[in-house]
Amino acid sequence: MIYTPEKYFDKKIKIALEFRTTKDDLIKKGRKISKNERVTSHYRRFIKLEKFEKKIKELKFKVIYKKLEKIYLKQTKKTVFVD
Repeated sequence: MIYTPEKYFDKKIKIALEFRTTKDDLIKKGRKISKNERVTSHYRRFIKLEKFEKKIKELKFKVIYKKLEKIYLKQTKKTVFVD
């Protein structure tokens, strides 16, 4: 984690993140490593969104857009959350 973002980033820089949250149904599948980590076909860490946003704001980052979406993947016939 970057604890001094002003050292690494210009104030105008924008960062895009995409990740799975603890609301994703996939958190119930696979081998449990910890509360928010699983292994299915590969390793996944699920992010608790509220905690992540709080940390981002503490580090003086500003969230300018977020979208939590539950989508249906045709190729796998699964529904997932997309952040």
